[in-house]
Amino acid sequence: VNAYYEELEVPFYCLDDVQSSYLATNELISKGHTEIGLLAKMDDLQGKFRMKGYIKALGEAKLRFQAEHVFSYSTETKMDLNVNLKEFLTRNNSSMTAIVCYNDEVALEVVNVCRQLNISVPQNMSIIGQDNSYIAKNANIKLTTLTHPQEKMGHDAADWIIKKLQGKKELQNENYYQPELIEGETVRDLRKMK
Repeated sequence: VNAYYEELEVPFYCLDDVQSSYLATNELISKGHTEIGLLAKMDDLQGKFRMKGYIKALGEAKLRFQAEHVFSYSTETKMDLNVNLKEFLTRNNSSMTAIVCYNDEVALEVVNVCRQLNISVPQNMSIIGQDNSYIAKNANIKLTTLTHPQEKMGHDAADWIIKKLQGKKELQNENYYQPELIEGETVRDLRKMK
């Protein structure tokens, strides 16, 4: 559930993580953003797939991929996220108008750091999270995010196991769930400025 190694032929139930970041990036592009950053967790497959979606959307829109607009972190460096985000946002604030975040937790940390640096969200920085998590639903700002059907995935995986134990042979092994955008109040439409 949620991730698998491509080298192994195993049944899986996963969000289409490429599509999730692709939709997030396209949402920002559709609102007139052309200088879009990415916060990516690079020590798991989910983070790598989400980076692929971001790059794919930029490419289709003929926007240049800018390595300096990508902030990557790992499980080990997550403790220093606040300090490192301050440096990243201070360095790139004048050259970025939006950020696609690895997940809602990181997106809300970006919102927090923006407040500390007096960067107005969404006036000066638009932010999109991913996973429509509990933390986002209970935050003091309504985060723009994408769905992640954890309960359905768990239910479907348990159902697959029960059917397998019952001897059913024709079971679908590859199960991708499609994300949907949930609009919040953290994305500014730059087209309305023109």
